[in-house]
Amino acid sequence: MPDTPAQEKPEREVLLTGATGYVGGQLLDALLARGVRVRCMVRREAELDPRCTLVHGDVLRPETLGPALHAIDTAYYMVHAMGGDGDFEARDREAATAFAQAAAEQRVRRIIYLGGLGDDSDSLSTHLRSRHEVGRLLAASGVETIELRAGVVIGGGSLSFEMIRALAERLPMMIMPRWVRTETQPIGISDLLDYLCDAADLPPAKSRIIEIGGADTTSYEGLIREYIAQRGLKRWLLPVPILSPYLSGLWLGLVTPLQARVGRALVSSLRNTTVVRDPAARTLFAVQPRGYAAAIAEALRSDIGPPNTRVFVRRTLIDAPASQLFAWHERADALQRTIPPWEKFRILRATGRITPGNRVEIQLRLGPIPLHWEAEHTDYEHGHQFADVQLRGPFVYWKHWHRAIPQGDMQSILEDRVHYALPLGSLGAWLAGRFVERRLARTFEYRHAVTKRDVEAESPS
Repeated sequence: MPDTPAQEKPEREVLLTGATGYVGGQLLDALLARGVRVRCMVRREAELDPRCTLVHGDVLRPETLGPALHAIDTAYYMVHAMGGDGDFEARDREAATAFAQAAAEQRVRRIIYLGGLGDDSDSLSTHLRSRHEVGRLLAASGVETIELRAGVVIGGGSLSFEMIRALAERLPMMIMPRWVRTETQPIGISDLLDYLCDAADLPPAKSRIIEIGGADTTSYEGLIREYIAQRGLKRWLLPVPILSPYLSGLWLGLVTPLQARVGRALVSSLRNTTVVRDPAARTLFAVQPRGYAAAIAEALRSDIGPPNTRVFVRRTLIDAPASQLFAWHERADALQRTIPPWEKFRILRATGRITPGNRVEIQLRLGPIPLHWEAEHTDYEHGHQFADVQLRGPFVYWKHWHRAIPQGDMQSILEDRVHYALPLGSLGAWLAGRFVERRLARTFEYRHAVTKRDVEAESPS
């Protein structure tokens, strides 16, 4: 009897909620990089990676969830209502109940949920209490639920990390209430993504809670001190015996870019110890998480910016090798060459070098207003890229990557990628966002034209 070819196992498709959020957006990239078919559930139109499928769905509108979950193998539940108005605990409860019921009706094999560390026997904050309740509601559906509980996530764009960044970057002196000495076990964003991706491939089992964290523990004060040390900042930390997490949240709402409501809810959780007590993750996963110092270093290297960060990208094909394009940027006069003639722009100090630590000071004008800009070069990879980060200037945040991307032996792509955040958060983006976008587009159109002309003129025909 002839052999019958084995029938191919149908490719699994996962549903990802929260794909426009911080962790969800990076999880989408990680899943796609592993070749996973991803269906993203969104409430409204969103510009996501074209390799994923978009489906409309809203966890607070149960009638939309069945179609979104149809034929799904694994569902990632990355929804949390902490940033909204009103009773976020009630909304979290309603959303989780509706999602769990729809997943059961659609025979979803597994739900993966990102919760928060914290001992249930402790007097948990409303934030952590809600996170734990959501996990219980998902598991009660009968669908196998893996609840990964994590603490502070270290990565550019994480609310916790951005709070630390804002304090360290903006305040020469910081008060240190007692709650900043609470023990925590931070996790780097790349390690967290590995756990989330690998959780889909764990063998079938009953619903379970798996605690995950980095390789070591510290305190919130320890995280601030490590950030300060790696940035080379000079700061004074003043211990104080009072200032409750609630009052701290009100104060943080004034001095950090976080929404005041989110800041208060987040800070209220900092009084709770958030460390891994059950080591089961070590045997279930092959992930080898790094310590918090390495996670901070990675965040500073691959920074995507704080909330409300906008992204500008311009690419131009250059008829010259990438090595030649990059060498042009190392010319001492490269910056001066690319200043548009209409810009009132004066270089006050520049070393002419683009390696890390070299700085540039610039004076420019916005109408009648003089502005001072100081930037430092970082992320240097010879022949490929370098970046500059604003130290002082008109933006809340600015990081600009210059890249030379090979396209065969004799061509390359010049890419300028700018991540920036305007003052006043969403209001600043509404008032000045279009103006800044147009100005960047015009400026980089000129810069790319000059660079292309110079580099191609030097290229052998």
